[in-house]
Amino acid sequence: MKICPHCKAQISDAAAFCNSCGRNVNLAPGNDAPMPPQGNRNTAPSAAPVPGPGMPQGSAMPPQQGMPQRNGMPQNGPVNPNMGMNPGMAPNRGMNPGMNPGMAPNMAGPNPGMNQGMPPVRAPRAAMDPKKKKKILLIAGACGIGVIAIVIAVIVIISLSHAYRKPLNNIISALNSQKRDVSAFSGYDYYQISDLDSSCRSIFSKSDYFEVWEEDMGDYYQDLYEDLEDRFGDNVKFSIEWEDADPMKKGDIREINDRLEEIFDGDETDWDDDDAFEDFADHLENIKYGAELNSSEIKKLHDATASYIKKFKKVKVTDGYEVDVKITIKGRDDEKTLKLRNAKIIKMNDDWVFVDSGEKDSFSYGKYSTFGEKVMSDLSPYIR
Repeated sequence: MKICPHCKAQISDAAAFCNSCGRNVNLAPGNDAPMPPQGNRNTAPSAAPVPGPGMPQGSAMPPQQGMPQRNGMPQNGPVNPNMGMNPGMAPNRGMNPGMNPGMAPNMAGPNPGMNQGMPPVRAPRAAMDPKKKKKILLIAGACGIGVIAIVIAVIVIISLSHAYRKPLNNIISALNSQKRDVSAFSGYDYYQISDLDSSCRSIFSKSDYFEVWEEDMGDYYQDLYEDLEDRFGDNVKFSIEWEDADPMKKGDIREINDRLEEIFDGDETDWDDDDAFEDFADHLENIKYGAELNSSEIKKLHDATASYIKKFKKVKVTDGYEVDVKITIKGRDDEKTLKLRNAKIIKMNDDWVFVDSGEKDSFSYGKYSTFGEKVMSDLSPYIR
Protein backbone atom coordinates (compact mmCIF):
# COMPACT_ATOMS: atom_id res chain seq x y z
CA MET A 1 0.00 0.00 0.00
CA LYS A 2 1.08 3.56 -0.69
CA ILE A 3 -0.06 6.96 0.47
CA CYS A 4 -1.76 9.52 -1.86
CA PRO A 5 0.48 12.59 -1.95
CA HIS A 6 -2.53 14.83 -2.18
CA CYS A 7 -5.04 13.62 0.44
CA LYS A 8 -2.82 11.13 2.33
CA ALA A 9 -5.31 8.29 1.80
CA GLN A 10 -4.06 4.76 1.44
CA ILE A 11 -4.21 3.45 -2.10
CA SER A 12 -3.06 0.38 -4.01
CA ASP A 13 0.54 0.29 -5.13
CA ALA A 14 -0.56 -0.10 -8.78
CA ALA A 15 -3.17 2.71 -8.71
CA ALA A 16 -2.50 5.72 -10.93
CA PHE A 17 -5.34 7.78 -9.44
CA CYS A 18 -6.46 8.14 -5.85
CA ASN A 19 -9.72 6.41 -5.05
CA SER A 20 -10.48 9.15 -2.51
CA CYS A 21 -9.59 12.48 -4.13
CA GLY A 22 -9.24 11.28 -7.72
CA ARG A 23 -5.94 13.01 -8.32
CA ASN A 24 -3.01 11.57 -10.24
CA VAL A 25 -0.76 10.07 -7.60
CA ASN A 26 2.24 10.38 -9.96
CA LEU A 27 2.07 14.18 -9.92
CA ALA A 28 3.30 16.36 -7.19
CA PRO A 29 0.71 18.04 -4.98
CA GLY A 30 -0.66 21.29 -6.53
CA ASN A 31 -0.06 20.18 -10.14
CA ASP A 32 -3.25 18.12 -10.60
CA ALA A 33 -6.96 18.81 -10.23
CA PRO A 34 -9.28 16.24 -8.67
CA MET A 35 -11.24 14.01 -11.04
CA PRO A 36 -15.03 14.25 -11.14
CA PRO A 37 -16.61 12.01 -8.56
CA GLN A 38 -16.96 8.39 -9.65
CA GLY A 39 -20.45 6.94 -9.80
CA ASN A 40 -23.30 7.60 -12.25
CA ARG A 41 -21.47 8.77 -15.30
CA ASN A 42 -24.78 9.52 -17.07
CA THR A 43 -25.20 12.53 -14.82
CA ALA A 44 -23.79 15.70 -16.30
CA PRO A 45 -21.10 17.39 -14.21
CA SER A 46 -22.31 20.17 -11.96
CA ALA A 47 -21.67 23.76 -12.87
CA ALA A 48 -19.03 24.23 -10.20
CA PRO A 49 -16.70 21.45 -8.98
CA VAL A 50 -16.73 20.49 -5.37
CA PRO A 51 -13.34 21.39 -3.87
CA GLY A 52 -11.48 18.47 -2.43
CA PRO A 53 -8.84 18.35 0.23
CA GLY A 54 -5.93 20.65 -0.50
CA MET A 55 -8.05 22.87 -2.76
CA PRO A 56 -9.25 26.17 -1.32
CA GLN A 57 -12.97 27.09 -1.50
CA GLY A 58 -13.94 29.09 -4.58
CA SER A 59 -10.82 28.27 -6.55
CA ALA A 60 -11.23 27.08 -10.13
CA MET A 61 -10.23 23.53 -11.10
CA PRO A 62 -6.90 23.55 -12.83
CA PRO A 63 -6.73 22.10 -16.29
CA GLN A 64 -5.76 18.47 -16.71
CA GLN A 65 -2.27 17.79 -17.78
CA GLY A 66 -0.56 14.83 -19.17
CA MET A 67 -2.17 11.87 -20.83
CA PRO A 68 -4.57 10.02 -18.54
CA GLN A 69 -5.20 6.38 -19.28
CA ARG A 70 -8.52 4.62 -19.49
CA ASN A 71 -8.68 0.85 -19.66
CA GLY A 72 -4.98 0.83 -20.11
CA MET A 73 -5.08 2.91 -23.35
CA PRO A 74 -3.67 6.42 -23.45
CA GLN A 75 -6.16 9.15 -24.34
CA ASN A 76 -5.27 12.01 -26.61
CA GLY A 77 -6.80 15.11 -25.17
CA PRO A 78 -9.31 15.52 -22.37
CA VAL A 79 -11.15 12.54 -21.01
CA ASN A 80 -14.59 12.01 -22.59
CA PRO A 81 -16.93 11.69 -19.60
CA ASN A 82 -19.31 9.59 -21.66
CA MET A 83 -16.75 6.90 -22.24
CA GLY A 84 -17.57 3.76 -20.36
CA MET A 85 -21.09 4.85 -19.29
CA ASN A 86 -22.71 2.14 -21.43
CA PRO A 87 -20.41 -0.76 -22.31
CA GLY A 88 -20.78 -1.85 -25.88
CA MET A 89 -22.14 1.52 -27.06
CA ALA A 90 -19.88 3.19 -29.55
CA PRO A 91 -19.52 6.97 -29.81
CA ASN A 92 -22.02 8.63 -32.11
CA ARG A 93 -19.69 8.70 -35.08
CA GLY A 94 -21.22 7.32 -38.25
CA MET A 95 -22.71 3.88 -37.61
CA ASN A 96 -24.08 3.34 -34.11
CA PRO A 97 -25.22 -0.31 -33.93
CA GLY A 98 -25.03 -0.48 -30.13
CA MET A 99 -27.57 2.28 -29.59
CA ASN A 100 -30.52 0.77 -31.46
CA PRO A 101 -29.81 -2.53 -33.26
CA GLY A 102 -30.89 -2.34 -36.91
CA MET A 103 -31.23 1.42 -36.83
CA ALA A 104 -28.75 3.37 -38.91
CA PRO A 105 -27.52 6.80 -37.79
CA ASN A 106 -29.43 9.86 -38.93
CA MET A 107 -26.98 10.62 -41.66
CA ALA A 108 -27.05 10.73 -45.44
CA GLY A 109 -27.16 7.36 -47.12
CA PRO A 110 -29.49 4.35 -47.02
CA ASN A 111 -31.32 3.54 -43.82
CA PRO A 112 -32.90 0.10 -44.40
CA GLY A 113 -33.55 -0.53 -40.70
CA MET A 114 -36.18 2.19 -40.32
CA ASN A 115 -39.86 1.90 -41.32
CA GLN A 116 -39.62 -1.63 -42.67
CA GLY A 117 -42.59 -2.51 -44.94
CA MET A 118 -43.73 1.08 -45.49
CA PRO A 119 -43.93 2.29 -49.12
CA PRO A 120 -41.41 4.90 -50.11
CA VAL A 121 -42.60 8.47 -49.95
CA ARG A 122 -42.98 9.88 -53.43
CA ALA A 123 -42.39 13.42 -54.28
CA PRO A 124 -45.67 15.28 -54.92
CA ARG A 125 -46.58 15.76 -58.58
CA ALA A 126 -46.46 19.18 -59.99
CA ALA A 127 -49.96 20.66 -60.32
CA MET A 128 -51.31 20.69 -63.90
CA ASP A 129 -51.88 24.04 -65.47
CA PRO A 130 -55.67 24.75 -65.15
CA LYS A 131 -55.82 26.00 -68.74
CA LYS A 132 -54.13 22.84 -70.02
CA LYS A 133 -56.43 20.66 -67.89
CA LYS A 134 -59.51 22.47 -69.20
CA LYS A 135 -58.29 22.05 -72.76
CA ILE A 136 -57.78 18.29 -72.25
CA LEU A 137 -61.28 17.95 -70.77
CA LEU A 138 -62.79 19.86 -73.68
CA ILE A 139 -61.00 17.64 -76.20
CA ALA A 140 -62.09 14.47 -74.37
CA GLY A 141 -65.68 15.73 -74.18
CA ALA A 142 -65.69 16.61 -77.87
CA CYS A 143 -64.38 13.14 -78.76
CA GLY A 144 -67.09 11.51 -76.64
CA ILE A 145 -69.82 13.60 -78.24
CA GLY A 146 -68.39 12.79 -81.65
CA VAL A 147 -68.54 9.04 -81.00
CA ILE A 148 -72.14 9.30 -79.75
CA ALA A 149 -73.11 11.35 -82.80
CA ILE A 150 -71.59 8.75 -85.14
CA VAL A 151 -73.46 5.92 -83.41
CA ILE A 152 -76.75 7.84 -83.60
CA ALA A 153 -76.13 8.66 -87.26
CA VAL A 154 -75.51 4.99 -88.09
CA ILE A 155 -78.70 3.97 -86.27
CA VAL A 156 -80.71 6.66 -88.06
CA ILE A 157 -79.31 5.69 -91.47
CA ILE A 158 -80.11 2.02 -90.91
CA SER A 159 -83.56 2.89 -89.59
CA LEU A 160 -84.34 5.18 -92.52
CA SER A 161 -83.03 2.71 -95.07
CA HIS A 162 -85.45 0.08 -93.70
CA ALA A 163 -88.33 2.44 -92.94
CA TYR A 164 -90.44 0.90 -95.75
CA ARG A 165 -90.64 -2.32 -93.71
CA LYS A 166 -92.58 -0.68 -90.90
CA PRO A 167 -96.18 -1.17 -92.18
CA LEU A 168 -95.82 -4.92 -92.79
CA ASN A 169 -93.93 -5.38 -89.53
CA ASN A 170 -96.74 -3.58 -87.69
CA ILE A 171 -99.35 -5.87 -89.24
CA ILE A 172 -97.35 -8.99 -88.27
CA SER A 173 -97.00 -7.66 -84.71
CA ALA A 174 -100.77 -6.95 -84.45
CA LEU A 175 -101.60 -10.47 -85.65
CA ASN A 176 -99.20 -12.07 -83.15
CA SER A 177 -100.82 -10.05 -80.36
CA GLN A 178 -104.28 -11.04 -81.69
CA LYS A 179 -105.46 -7.44 -81.84
CA ARG A 180 -109.17 -6.97 -82.47
CA ASP A 181 -109.12 -3.26 -83.20
CA VAL A 182 -108.60 -2.30 -86.83
CA SER A 183 -106.63 0.77 -85.73
CA ALA A 184 -103.81 -1.64 -84.82
CA PHE A 185 -103.48 -2.54 -88.50
CA SER A 186 -102.31 0.92 -89.55
CA GLY A 187 -100.07 -0.59 -92.20
CA TYR A 188 -103.12 -0.79 -94.46
CA ASP A 189 -104.02 2.92 -94.23
CA TYR A 190 -104.03 3.39 -98.00
CA TYR A 191 -106.74 6.05 -97.88
CA GLN A 192 -104.96 8.06 -95.17
CA ILE A 193 -108.09 7.74 -93.10
CA SER A 194 -106.52 7.75 -89.62
CA ASP A 195 -107.39 11.37 -88.71
CA LEU A 196 -110.97 11.07 -89.96
CA ASP A 197 -111.35 7.68 -88.29
CA SER A 198 -110.32 9.16 -84.92
CA SER A 199 -112.81 12.03 -85.33
CA CYS A 200 -115.63 9.68 -86.32
CA ARG A 201 -114.98 7.40 -83.35
CA SER A 202 -115.16 10.41 -81.02
CA ILE A 203 -118.39 11.70 -82.58
CA PHE A 204 -120.19 8.35 -82.67
CA SER A 205 -118.69 6.85 -79.51
CA LYS A 206 -122.03 6.77 -77.66
CA SER A 207 -124.21 5.89 -80.61
CA ASP A 208 -125.76 2.51 -81.26
CA TYR A 209 -124.29 2.49 -84.74
CA PHE A 210 -120.73 2.61 -83.46
CA GLU A 211 -121.40 -0.11 -80.89
CA VAL A 212 -122.82 -2.40 -83.59
CA TRP A 213 -119.81 -1.75 -85.82
CA GLU A 214 -117.38 -2.53 -82.96
CA GLU A 215 -119.19 -5.80 -82.27
CA ASP A 216 -119.00 -6.74 -85.95
CA MET A 217 -115.25 -6.04 -86.00
CA GLY A 218 -114.75 -7.99 -82.79
CA ASP A 219 -116.55 -10.97 -84.28
CA TYR A 220 -114.52 -10.69 -87.47
CA TYR A 221 -111.16 -10.93 -85.67
CA GLN A 222 -112.43 -13.54 -83.25
CA ASP A 223 -113.39 -15.76 -86.18
CA LEU A 224 -110.05 -15.04 -87.86
CA TYR A 225 -107.93 -16.19 -84.91
CA GLU A 226 -110.12 -19.23 -84.24
CA ASP A 227 -109.83 -20.29 -87.88
CA LEU A 228 -106.02 -19.98 -87.69
CA GLU A 229 -105.87 -22.18 -84.59
CA ASP A 230 -108.20 -24.76 -86.16
CA ARG A 231 -105.86 -25.04 -89.12
CA PHE A 232 -102.39 -24.65 -87.56
CA GLY A 233 -102.97 -25.58 -83.91
CA ASP A 234 -102.41 -23.57 -80.74
CA ASN A 235 -99.92 -20.72 -80.35
CA VAL A 236 -100.13 -19.53 -83.95
CA LYS A 237 -97.35 -17.06 -84.75
CA PHE A 238 -96.51 -15.02 -87.84
CA SER A 239 -92.94 -14.27 -88.94
CA ILE A 240 -91.59 -12.33 -91.89
CA GLU A 241 -88.39 -12.68 -93.90
CA TRP A 242 -87.34 -9.82 -96.16
CA GLU A 243 -85.67 -11.17 -99.28
CA ASP A 244 -85.47 -8.34 -101.81
CA ALA A 245 -86.54 -4.72 -102.30
CA ASP A 246 -86.44 -2.73 -105.55
CA PRO A 247 -87.33 0.97 -105.81
CA MET A 248 -90.52 1.52 -107.81
CA LYS A 249 -90.27 3.16 -111.23
CA LYS A 250 -91.36 6.76 -111.59
CA GLY A 251 -94.05 5.75 -114.08
CA ASP A 252 -95.60 3.34 -111.56
CA ILE A 253 -95.63 6.04 -108.87
CA ARG A 254 -97.27 8.50 -111.29
CA GLU A 255 -99.97 5.95 -112.08
CA ILE A 256 -100.81 5.55 -108.38
CA ASN A 257 -101.06 9.33 -107.93
CA ASP A 258 -103.47 9.55 -110.89
CA ARG A 259 -105.64 6.86 -109.34
CA LEU A 260 -105.76 8.71 -106.01
CA GLU A 261 -106.83 11.94 -107.69
CA GLU A 262 -109.85 10.19 -109.17
CA ILE A 263 -111.26 9.14 -105.80
CA PHE A 264 -112.78 12.56 -104.99
CA ASP A 265 -112.56 13.97 -108.50
CA GLY A 266 -116.36 14.25 -108.73
CA ASP A 267 -116.77 16.17 -105.48
CA GLU A 268 -118.10 19.63 -106.35
CA THR A 269 -119.27 20.44 -102.83
CA ASP A 270 -118.52 23.87 -101.40
CA TRP A 271 -117.94 22.79 -97.83
CA ASP A 272 -117.76 26.35 -96.54
CA ASP A 273 -121.19 27.26 -97.89
CA ASP A 274 -124.11 27.42 -95.40
CA ASP A 275 -126.50 25.84 -97.86
CA ALA A 276 -124.08 22.98 -98.35
CA PHE A 277 -124.12 22.35 -94.61
CA GLU A 278 -127.92 22.15 -94.62
CA ASP A 279 -127.78 19.66 -97.47
CA PHE A 280 -125.24 17.64 -95.49
CA ALA A 281 -127.51 17.54 -92.42
CA ASP A 282 -130.52 16.53 -94.55
CA HIS A 283 -128.50 13.74 -96.12
CA LEU A 284 -127.69 12.35 -92.65
CA GLU A 285 -131.42 12.01 -92.01
CA ASN A 286 -131.56 9.43 -94.78
CA ILE A 287 -128.81 7.37 -93.17
CA LYS A 288 -129.64 5.02 -90.30
CA TYR A 289 -127.33 6.75 -87.80
CA GLY A 290 -128.26 10.32 -88.78
CA ALA A 291 -131.11 10.69 -86.31
CA GLU A 292 -128.81 9.87 -83.39
CA LEU A 293 -126.59 12.93 -83.87
CA ASN A 294 -127.44 16.32 -82.39
CA SER A 295 -126.68 19.60 -84.16
CA SER A 296 -123.25 19.97 -82.50
CA GLU A 297 -122.20 16.45 -83.50
CA ILE A 298 -123.46 16.99 -87.08
CA LYS A 299 -121.29 20.13 -87.28
CA LYS A 300 -118.24 18.19 -86.02
CA LEU A 301 -118.83 15.43 -88.58
CA HIS A 302 -119.24 18.03 -91.35
CA ASP A 303 -115.97 19.78 -90.48
CA ALA A 304 -114.07 16.49 -90.06
CA THR A 305 -115.30 15.21 -93.45
CA ALA A 306 -114.47 18.47 -95.24
CA SER A 307 -110.98 18.54 -93.66
CA TYR A 308 -110.31 14.95 -94.68
CA ILE A 309 -111.36 15.45 -98.32
CA LYS A 310 -109.23 18.60 -98.66
CA LYS A 311 -106.26 16.76 -97.19
CA PHE A 312 -106.72 13.68 -99.32
CA LYS A 313 -106.82 15.73 -102.52
CA LYS A 314 -103.27 16.85 -101.69
CA VAL A 315 -101.96 13.35 -101.01
CA LYS A 316 -98.91 12.51 -103.09
CA VAL A 317 -96.94 9.31 -103.37
CA THR A 318 -93.27 10.25 -103.30
CA ASP A 319 -91.53 6.87 -103.04
CA GLY A 320 -92.20 3.17 -103.21
CA TYR A 321 -90.68 -0.32 -103.19
CA GLU A 322 -91.57 -3.61 -104.77
CA VAL A 323 -90.53 -6.24 -102.25
CA ASP A 324 -90.17 -9.99 -102.10
CA VAL A 325 -91.00 -11.40 -98.69
CA LYS A 326 -91.85 -14.69 -97.06
CA ILE A 327 -94.52 -14.73 -94.35
CA THR A 328 -94.66 -17.90 -92.28
CA ILE A 329 -97.71 -18.91 -90.25
CA LYS A 330 -96.77 -21.58 -87.73
CA GLY A 331 -98.75 -23.32 -85.03
CA ARG A 332 -98.21 -26.37 -82.88
CA ASP A 333 -99.70 -28.71 -85.52
CA ASP A 334 -98.86 -27.19 -88.90
CA GLU A 335 -97.29 -24.28 -90.73
CA LYS A 336 -97.51 -22.51 -94.05
CA THR A 337 -95.32 -20.05 -95.92
CA LEU A 338 -96.77 -17.29 -98.07
CA LYS A 339 -94.50 -15.93 -100.79
CA LEU A 340 -95.25 -12.36 -101.85
CA ARG A 341 -93.53 -11.28 -105.05
CA ASN A 342 -93.40 -7.60 -106.11
CA ALA A 343 -95.65 -6.57 -103.23
CA LYS A 344 -96.04 -2.78 -103.21
CA ILE A 345 -95.21 -0.52 -100.29
CA ILE A 346 -95.57 3.19 -100.99
CA LYS A 347 -94.79 6.41 -99.17
CA MET A 348 -97.78 8.76 -98.94
CA ASN A 349 -97.31 12.12 -97.21
CA ASP A 350 -94.28 10.73 -95.33
CA ASP A 351 -96.20 7.61 -94.20
CA TRP A 352 -95.27 4.15 -95.50
CA VAL A 353 -98.29 2.01 -96.45
CA PHE A 354 -98.65 -1.59 -97.59
CA VAL A 355 -101.09 -1.52 -100.52
CA ASP A 356 -100.72 -4.65 -102.66
CA SER A 357 -99.67 -8.27 -102.13
CA GLY A 358 -98.31 -8.34 -105.66
CA GLU A 359 -97.99 -11.66 -107.44
CA LYS A 360 -98.43 -15.23 -106.23
CA ASP A 361 -99.92 -15.54 -102.71
CA SER A 362 -102.37 -13.07 -101.23
CA PHE A 363 -101.94 -11.52 -97.80
CA SER A 364 -104.92 -9.57 -96.48
CA TYR A 365 -105.18 -10.49 -92.80
CA GLY A 366 -106.54 -7.47 -90.95
CA LYS A 367 -107.28 -5.54 -94.13
CA TYR A 368 -110.76 -4.35 -93.37
CA SER A 369 -112.64 -1.07 -93.46
CA THR A 370 -111.99 1.30 -90.51
CA PHE A 371 -114.94 3.06 -88.97
CA GLY A 372 -114.00 6.25 -90.79
CA GLU A 373 -114.07 4.44 -94.14
CA LYS A 374 -117.47 3.05 -93.26
CA VAL A 375 -118.79 6.56 -92.59
CA MET A 376 -117.29 7.83 -95.86
CA SER A 377 -118.95 5.00 -97.79
CA ASP A 378 -122.28 6.05 -96.29
CA LEU A 379 -121.65 9.66 -97.27
CA SER A 380 -120.40 8.85 -100.76
CA PRO A 381 -123.79 9.38 -102.49
CA TYR A 382 -123.86 12.92 -101.11
CA ILE A 383 -120.26 13.65 -101.99
CA ARG A 384 -120.66 12.31 -105.49
